[in-house]
Amino acid sequence: MARTLPELLASRVVDQEFMPFPYRLPKRDPTSVTVFKFWREITKFSGFLTRKHEGEPGWQTLWRGWNYL
Repeated sequence: MARTLPELLASRVVDQEFMPFPYRLPKRDPTSVTVFKFWREITKFSGFLTRKHEGEPGWQTLWRGWNYL
């Protein structure tokens, strides 16, 4: 969904218990996060640095981030 419907709100797809974790900082509102941004934050847990020249994360990076979460 992050690639096919990136502007969909993550709160419609992800369980509510997982929403606050990637957005613990007070400046971020977990209710307005898109699916694409949510999964990008999850990949940061696995060491993905989200630099432009690296491209999109793969399934292993997503899995490692999700396991950490």
